Amino acid sequence: MSDAPADDRSRLRLRAGSIGRGALEFLVSTQTAVVQDDFRHGFYLATDNRVIAVVGDAVSDGPLYIRIEGSIPAPAVGTKVRIVDGRAIVGFEWELATGTSRRYAPTLPVSSAGLGLLEHIEAPAPPDLRAMWPVVEAAARRGDRRRVRDLVAGRGRGLTPEGDDVLAGAFLVWAMVERQRPDLVDLAATAPTTILSRAFLRWAAVGESVAELHDLLWIAGRGRWHELALAQERVRAIGGSTGAAMLAGIRLAVSNPGSGCRPDDPA
Repeated sequence: MSDAPADDRSRLRLRAGSIGRGALEFLVSTQTAVVQDDFRHGFYLATDNRVIAVVGDAVSDGPLYIRIEGSIPAPAVGTKVRIVDGRAIVGFEWELATGTSRRYAPTLPVSSAGLGLLEHIEAPAPPDLRAMWPVVEAAARRGDRRRVRDLVAGRGRGLTPEGDDVLAGAFLVWAMVERQRPDLVDLAATAPTTILSRAFLRWAAVGESVAELHDLLWIAGRGRWHELALAQERVRAIGGSTGAAMLAGIRLAVSNPGSGCRPDDPA
């Protein structure tokens, strides 16, 4: 049963500006969800095994995001919402229409020729992973992606732990340099971490992540070295430590021969 009021006229009417593919899948596959958690710029909606985020304009596009134009509601954690025909989310005193929103469908460079530029980004080991980082780098150097995942998945602070953010950056680069990705998708789906992190990793493994990461990879892929520093800082600004950890993951993937990323090879 929904927590929404009976009188539809009392609801605040909202419209989504954009929606990611993961969020769209969520809406068309469920009829009810619960506000699982909130954060500075939005809140998470979850079922037993899936999760998405409703965010404001301060957050860039992402595969799991529904971005609202203007102010966002602040529902209490634990509040139930209804999903109507995969086109609207109805909560207590608010309704969010998604049917006419722009679809976020990012792409990756078709060639990895410019990824050598990313070896120059400043991306030290995340603080919570610093002690084990040499072991992580050694595993990546051997090309042992499963070992890399097992070492860092679920480790660290934040709504998505730092280790998972590292994997999100690395998975996106690995997805770019491989046409077939079943092994990478399996690593994401079976990662020993939270449902939220696995959802982000699943999309990174098929080549979709937040807009700032795609911008960075396209800038590097096109050899625009003069734009690299600014793009790097935009990634670093994501969340408290999320962006910095993502950069560490990208650096891990492009700087180790065992990562499978050879800058002169086609994707």
